[in-house]
Amino acid sequence: MRRRRTAPSPCCAGVPHVARSSCYAWREGVAARRRRQAADDALAHEITVPHLASHRTYGVPSVHAELRRLGRRANRKGVARVVRERDIRGVTRAEVPPAGWAAGVYAA
Repeated sequence: MRRRRTAPSPCCAGVPHVARSSCYAWREGVAARRRRQAADDALAHEITVPHLASHRTYGVPSVHAELRRLGRRANRKGVARVVRERDIRGVTRAEVPPAGWAAGVYAA
């Protein structure tokens, strides 16, 4: 019985122990990653508009609500991911100590 020789995949030629289907899946994933990066860049631009308009005070919930008011459908977790990756930060409130703290009520 003769074994049929198969031509190596043009995608992963010379890479041992890698299935041909994995090579093609990886190659198609490159295009998907580029599309996602372009979509994230567009979303980041849309996020910065209300963030800067609020004098950099809006965080994820406010930015997401503003995007919805403007008619842009965006996933809240997706907005949070883009904000986190781009290091866009809103203003948080300072922690206020309890009322009796200054008077020494809570002193040990």
